[in-house]
Amino acid sequence: MWNGENEVPSEDALILQLHLAKGHEKFTEMLKSQQQIIVDLQQKLAEQQQILVSQQREILEQQRKMYEQMDLIKVQYGMLFDTVKQMSFQSLQEDIQNYFESHLQGLQNQVRNHLQKSYSVHKVEVDAKVINVGESLLDCGLCESDEFCNFQKTPSQCEKCTLCPAGFFQMAECSANSDRICQDRDECTESPSICGERIKCLNTPGKFYSLIIKE
Repeated sequence: MWNGENEVPSEDALILQLHLAKGHEKFTEMLKSQQQIIVDLQQKLAEQQQILVSQQREILEQQRKMYEQMDLIKVQYGMLFDTVKQMSFQSLQEDIQNYFESHLQGLQNQVRNHLQKSYSVHKVEVDAKVINVGESLLDCGLCESDEFCNFQKTPSQCEKCTLCPAGFFQMAECSANSDRICQDRDECTESPSICGERIKCLNTPGKFYSLIIKE
């Protein structure tokens, strides 16, 4: 090879250039393929981001509905709590009223029984001492018109006749040898409508009570 003359590539150089050209083409094709893959991945990523945004919106909407339901539950719980308190108070009122009625009814029965027993005992004692009435009256002397001879005491003495108080009626008149006997007046039985409708009448010695019936 001489200087200044055109160099002719050797066969090996041509083969090398050919391989380099083919390698460049393959590299270019691979690069294009990788670029397409990257584009596809970017598109899929954008779709996934869109799905994620949609899911986030659904989650926010569900949270909003959940908060609304919680507020509604709070309101319902408050109403239920007020109802329970009111029912408990009404139940307590009914229990107190029932206890009051039963207690007064028991007292009323006891008083009636006591009055009946007292009247019976008084009659028995009077009958037992009828034999000694004449002698007892002599011990008392002359009693006033509003007095009777109490021969149950020793010695016998004149005492004022009992006056029936309001709410009682006279069962036996005051006489020379016995006091006046008074009996409780049952206003509830005598006048069933004395308290009006939906109001219970409760009789007690000497008076009566009108009790409102709770539903």
